[in-house]
Amino acid sequence: MFLTNWTYGQNNPTNGEKRSLKWIQEAVNDKPRLLDKPVKNFIGAAKKQKIEWVSPNKDDDYAEYRDQAFLELLRIKLTKTKLNDFWPARRYASVSWHLAKK
Repeated sequence: MFLTNWTYGQNNPTNGEKRSLKWIQEAVNDKPRLLDKPVKNFIGAAKKQKIEWVSPNKDDDYAEYRDQAFLELLRIKLTKTKLNDFWPARRYASVSWHLAKK
């Protein structure tokens, strides 16, 4: 799993209205191979390992997932503790990830 470019806040722009978000959306949806090599190098993945980019997805209106929805998108199940037990539930403290892959 690789995550980057997190921001605080509740209303993030969609469809590339601001800064690097536009370029991330375009790369993930139109040219994901541009991201694959640097990500694989960063996480130490094998060259043949397949990356499945799941966010931001054009077919999902470039949604940015937070909290439990983010974990569900990546099919992560917390088995020892609940997210609320260690992650702040306040609206403005939620982390929004601009880029996620499995």
